[in-house]
Amino acid sequence: TYTVRIRKGDRVVMTSVRILHDTSSGISLAERKANVAAQMRLYRMIEDLAFIVERILTLRDTLQQRSAHVADPVRAQLVSLAEQLDSAYYTLVARKASLFADTEPQLREKLADLYASVAYYPGMPTDEQLRLSDQYADRIEQVEQWFENIVRQHLAPINDQLRQLGQAPITVLSRTAFDAQVAY
Repeated sequence: TYTVRIRKGDRVVMTSVRILHDTSSGISLAERKANVAAQMRLYRMIEDLAFIVERILTLRDTLQQRSAHVADPVRAQLVSLAEQLDSAYYTLVARKASLFADTEPQLREKLADLYASVAYYPGMPTDEQLRLSDQYADRIEQVEQWFENIVRQHLAPINDQLRQLGQAPITVLSRTAFDAQVAY
């Protein structure tokens, strides 16, 4: 049930609108609910992937910028880690995209296609769509774990070296900061 308020000058008219399931559609309420649940799961996965991608890009760019201000061997470590992050980025996002097609669809593009295919049909998601959702969720979790390991195993020692050189450590984008950036 939605409340609708229309204002014209000083006059305000309010009413409520109730949205009901269309029983003549041939799609049951349970099927619609399963579809919405699948869409929302995919939507959250797209958000999670966007956060991971932004963390990777932000850290990569910071490492590249900071490498210009330190000497080897720290510089070599910064550049090497930035290259690892860049390679990982292109396993998540198509390298080239055009108006008509992505040249190498990666996880982001595959996830968007799956979301669209579920969203465009109001009925129950197919077994294949649900299987792909699980597969993509597993891949996102693997990438999250990989990134956390990179931070722990590679960035932490680099930050120790930067502190020894009297420089500020490199920070990693938090979910709170990311959400604040993309909130509108």
